[in-house]
Amino acid sequence: MRAVCLWLLLGTLLCFAQDKRKGGKPPDVTVVEASAHRTGEKIAIEGRVRNTSPKPLKKLMLLFELLESNGKVIATKQGEIDEPLLDADGEAAFHVEATDEARAVHFRIQATDAARRDLRVDPMTPRPIE
Repeated sequence: MRAVCLWLLLGTLLCFAQDKRKGGKPPDVTVVEASAHRTGEKIAIEGRVRNTSPKPLKKLMLLFELLESNGKVIATKQGEIDEPLLDADGEAAFHVEATDEARAVHFRIQATDAARRDLRVDPMTPRPIE
């Protein structure tokens, strides 16, 4: 009986720990829109991001990961947003061109600030390359 109670308590604690991690901190950057399409020997990626953190972001750098169909990263490209300072709740556009990788079918966006601190980006789901 004692062992059963101990296992139930442990299971309950693990569930709460997982819920807390899922809740976590809110994203620093939200991808409002993003699309990629092939233009000759290049992949053009463009869209808009929003600063969802409470502080302005200086020199927001975006990292674009080009992915194979199995999710493996085969190339990356960095690019800055069009604004040097992105105020809290502000939006900015981005435009980058990457060398076309024939096996690339999706892309994913990550972000860093001027101090090269990794920022939380939402959504992190891969997007199609058209």
